[in-house]
Amino acid sequence: MVVFRESQKQALRRFEYAGRDCSKVYEYVLSPLAAYLVTWLPTWLAPNTITAIGLLAAVVAYAAGHYYSPALSSCDEVPRWVFLLSAWSLLFYQTLDNMDGKQARRTGSSSALGLLFDHGCDALNTFFSGFHFAVTICSGTGPRLLLLIMAIPALPFYTGTWEEYHTGALILPVINGPTEGILIAAGCNVVSYMYGPDWWRSPLPDELVKSSWYQLGPNRIDLFEAFGYTTITLTAIKQVVAVLWTRYRCTGSVSVLWSALLDLVPLGWIGGWAAKYMLSDAGRNLLVAHPRAMAALLSTLFVEAVVGLMLAHVTKARFNPYRLIAAPLPLFYVGQKIGVSDDMQAYFLLGYLATAILYLGWYLTTAVMECRYALDVDCFSIRRQVERNQQNASKRKSPGTTPRRRARHEAGRGEENGHQEAASEENEVLTPGRRSARQRRRPKEFIPGTPNVAGL
Repeated sequence: MVVFRESQKQALRRFEYAGRDCSKVYEYVLSPLAAYLVTWLPTWLAPNTITAIGLLAAVVAYAAGHYYSPALSSCDEVPRWVFLLSAWSLLFYQTLDNMDGKQARRTGSSSALGLLFDHGCDALNTFFSGFHFAVTICSGTGPRLLLLIMAIPALPFYTGTWEEYHTGALILPVINGPTEGILIAAGCNVVSYMYGPDWWRSPLPDELVKSSWYQLGPNRIDLFEAFGYTTITLTAIKQVVAVLWTRYRCTGSVSVLWSALLDLVPLGWIGGWAAKYMLSDAGRNLLVAHPRAMAALLSTLFVEAVVGLMLAHVTKARFNPYRLIAAPLPLFYVGQKIGVSDDMQAYFLLGYLATAILYLGWYLTTAVMECRYALDVDCFSIRRQVERNQQNASKRKSPGTTPRRRARHEAGRGEENGHQEAASEENEVLTPGRRSARQRRRPKEFIPGTPNVAGL
């Protein structure tokens, strides 16, 4: 259960997002497109509603892939329009994800709750869009390729959140996953729509295989595998170096670096278990029988850790890297050692998955409710925020409510206007037939209770 201390509530109210997308595609194409489209939205539409609609599109595309290929055993039976739907859902989610922040700034409803909701939906989308990509390229249930497909969006997302937590800003490089990565994934879906998923199993040219510095396999999907390993490795190195250098430059202490690296424990614990267990014989059998359940379990644990890290960021609290929800993972090894049957392992997997989903739902619900109470905002409505902003603006403009404050304000404004008019009189050049400023402000007639109409 998420319960904020008073210091965390104060930090939540003072929180301001800092970040920048350095991608040229985002700067010149995606951001202007989102800025134009957001002008067509009503001002009463909450930014979180926009994000939720984009996530719903990802769920629909995932459901279509699950219906036609539940076990990833065969991609030949998947209709071509499913790949086109997946490409559309990726681009649709990307566009709405760019629009929600602009809608928040347009309506003055930006808050830490919106950032938390947006990052939570992004974390969920890494599972839906990432696992559906396995259907797109017809990966099958091979553990190495399936783990890579899940790691490509998940690992940079976690390390990016970790970087934002320690540096205070999310700076996306010139080529990044939320922009170019999604466009590449959508392009792969279009390729599968045009040529079929078997295109990825076609052989590569012999010249490319022999001249490559990386030991490529004979198929196009092996080229994707090399690209994926290179991408996540370079991204992780860049983010780790950025965090360690920032922490050392701010503190000058090496011991602080170890505390920063300690926050990567959930990533190593979940990823290490997945790599170790799913490559074993028992894990391989369980993955072949229940690939989506295994992927859903890993994604649930990942989302819970990412949301916890983001909560610590917006509340300026210390992140707890020891996640209770991931503690039962070693029980899979125990069952393998004591000779538990595959059916019992499957029952344990499904029970663990159901418990983890319930825990994640409870965790997210309490986190959103705490943010609502601390910020006095609604998740899917901005009426109270807009009204509060209007009241604050009127308070800043109005001189006050008591007669003494109004009189003091009028006296100060009259004195200021007098100085300005006196200065204008000194610099004024009179022309024939024109009255001076002193003459223009002399009232022709003054009736008590009516406005002063002098000079009109």
